[in-house]
Amino acid sequence: MSNKIIPLKVNSNFFFERAVRCLDKMNYKGAIKYFKRAIEHDPYNALNHCNLAGVMSEIGDYRESNKILFHVINYIDRKAYECYFYIANNYANMGDFDRAATYANKYLEVDINGEFASDAEDLLEFFGDVDDDEEYDKETINDDVAQRLLEEGKFEEALKELAKILAEYPDYHVARNNLALTYFYLGKTEAAIKESKKVLEVDLDNIHARCNLAIFYYEQQLEELMNVELNYLRAVTPLFDDHIYKLALTLGMLGEHEQAYRHFRRIIRRETANDYQVYFMLAIAAANTNRHKIALNYLNKAQKLDPGSDIPKFYYELIKNAIKLNTTVSKLGYFYNLPFEEHLKRVELRLEKKVTTEILQDPIVKMSLSWALKHSNETTKLNVIRLLSIVFDDEVKREFDAFLQSPEESDELKKVILILFHQYDIKGPYEVVLKRKKTEVTEEQVSKMYITWKPEWIQVLELVIGTLDDDSGDNTTLVADLESIWIEFLSKKGTDMPKRFHANSWAAALEYAVFMLHGYRKTQAQIANKYSISTATLSSKYKELLKICKRLQRR
Repeated sequence: MSNKIIPLKVNSNFFFERAVRCLDKMNYKGAIKYFKRAIEHDPYNALNHCNLAGVMSEIGDYRESNKILFHVINYIDRKAYECYFYIANNYANMGDFDRAATYANKYLEVDINGEFASDAEDLLEFFGDVDDDEEYDKETINDDVAQRLLEEGKFEEALKELAKILAEYPDYHVARNNLALTYFYLGKTEAAIKESKKVLEVDLDNIHARCNLAIFYYEQQLEELMNVELNYLRAVTPLFDDHIYKLALTLGMLGEHEQAYRHFRRIIRRETANDYQVYFMLAIAAANTNRHKIALNYLNKAQKLDPGSDIPKFYYELIKNAIKLNTTVSKLGYFYNLPFEEHLKRVELRLEKKVTTEILQDPIVKMSLSWALKHSNETTKLNVIRLLSIVFDDEVKREFDAFLQSPEESDELKKVILILFHQYDIKGPYEVVLKRKKTEVTEEQVSKMYITWKPEWIQVLELVIGTLDDDSGDNTTLVADLESIWIEFLSKKGTDMPKRFHANSWAAALEYAVFMLHGYRKTQAQIANKYSISTATLSSKYKELLKICKRLQRR
């Protein structure tokens, strides 16, 4: 008997066959792995690259799919004309009809009798053929910067970028729809409506423009105009995931929860790439239509996909409690945050003037505040303490008492609560766990906590808050951020502060830091002039804040 070991010959075909087997079993992860291995063994085989691109498209990663396809057509096989058709399909799935039409036309130009010629013609017929003389290559447009600025809430900067793009490509609907949203977030709703109408003048069935207009009219309380758009949205059934998502979210925000539920389910059925936010929104639509058990199931899926978040946990407990009490929950918001954060965001976007007592008394909002006080990070907890102090009552006091006696909570936050008790004339002594030891703190000891804040440190806050209304209106979130950033800075830097302390310099730096955090359009020169200091001084103090305060570092 021979002891020779016959080596297994492994080549690209071996991995190709394994990838195909994975596809047969809907194992996309495995298929991606083996197609990549096949490419490693035969990097100039266009078929393996195209197969990998096909799988990426199947899981919804259309951008990566197109990246691979462009690589094939540019560097491996310039006659792989089918790549143009695949690219067109990917852009269509992303909702970018202009680019989709460009590459569908390109495919027909180079391979009019090709395998996918009929499909390319159908694709063009679906969203309207584009005249080659009027079309341009959208690959030359770099709108990623504008998109990122918009997502980060830097609306003034996004406005400039979008204006540049539209100056060169005035019929680029993606940019104009984003411009409309930017105007809306800046409080310029009339300008937002005007931009959306410009899109509809050219493309009457543009889903993004229709959805945006419906929201704009809703926020302006133009009910009749809003209903015109809403009736259109109720009747339409888009094919592409990007459009379905936009439609479902808009319908949910407008209270059409049954329709929102139907469309979000369409995405889940089609989408193999797991998105925790889609599962969350589907859960909210289910809860808003009294499908509570189904909502719990989707919240579980969202939690598994985003295990570090407390948001699915909160809504799970909320809905589970409703089932236990045989009650219903309704009017839950669709955005991926806690209910009180929803209102803070609306204030930040200037859709609401301030977080009012009426809002904070809403049972679900109040429950989310209670939840966040136990489960959130320290910055959020400080904001929650400030908000709860607005509606201070016996229930809030019980929440604060429990917080004071928890060994896990921050001593600095406990001092904030003790100061609030003192301000509300709550008689001491107060039972509190400090440095993990249970103790009693007298009213006199609390009053000394004020003294640890030097008068000039308090003056900084007073200077900024005193002029805040002139700049930004009554804004709870700005005040909360001013206080939390200044407290964080002093808690780490206080003892090292220079003896020569200039309150105006720090007030200017603090105001600039918070305005930058919220995306307000204020230059260092404007704020320095307001406080009668030099721009160099403001810049120096701002850099110190930025170096120490984690909240500013995450902006």
